[in-house]
Amino acid sequence: MKNKSPELKLNGLSVKEILGSGKLIDEVAAAFCLSCSIATLQRDRHINIGNPRIPYIKLGRMVRYEPSIIIELISQHRVGGLMKTDT
Repeated sequence: MKNKSPELKLNGLSVKEILGSGKLIDEVAAAFCLSCSIATLQRDRHINIGNPRIPYIKLGRMVRYEPSIIIELISQHRVGGLMKTDT
């Protein structure tokens, strides 16, 4: 019998729940969903001013990410697996 690894959660929410909410997410939640550090997101915004790899929304001092963009980014970088084809 295989042991299932526990699902990672941020404030009691899974990645699916965070991204499925449709609400803008902060950099902590975005980093959690992308499995990267907050510093990685901050570096991307700083180094790639005007053309960040991960688009974001700036509201005053707040930085927010759109869940749909995070989902799209994850999908675009998927490697391998079976793809459903129309035949």
